[in-house]
Amino acid sequence: MSTILFVLIWSGLGLLVGIVIFACSLLTSLICTAVTGDGNFYSESEWAAPLALIISGFIIRIIVKVAYSVPSKTLIDIETKEELYIYDDHSLFFIDIKYWEYICFVLALLMLVIGPN
Repeated sequence: MSTILFVLIWSGLGLLVGIVIFACSLLTSLICTAVTGDGNFYSESEWAAPLALIISGFIIRIIVKVAYSVPSKTLIDIETKEELYIYDDHSLFFIDIKYWEYICFVLALLMLVIGPN
């Protein structure tokens, strides 16, 4: 018997990226099954999984805008009165969440070009 160990590494809102991708894929699969009546449509379709990734990319873009809209700390230099904004770190698998939207779009494009098989 073999054991598969899967480790998620995240910081801040990074886990939300994985949840969004999973939820969009699941919802797309359920909708495709409900509309077509074919339980294998999602896995055999050339466009269903890429569509889920594209929708995920747009949702992740919204999450990034919200996550980086308000700084977590503001430091003020006493001499120059210059303000320095510090933002929290949000990453999944050591990749900042602002790059995950592009990863989703590139994966969707590759899936459309290569196809399901």
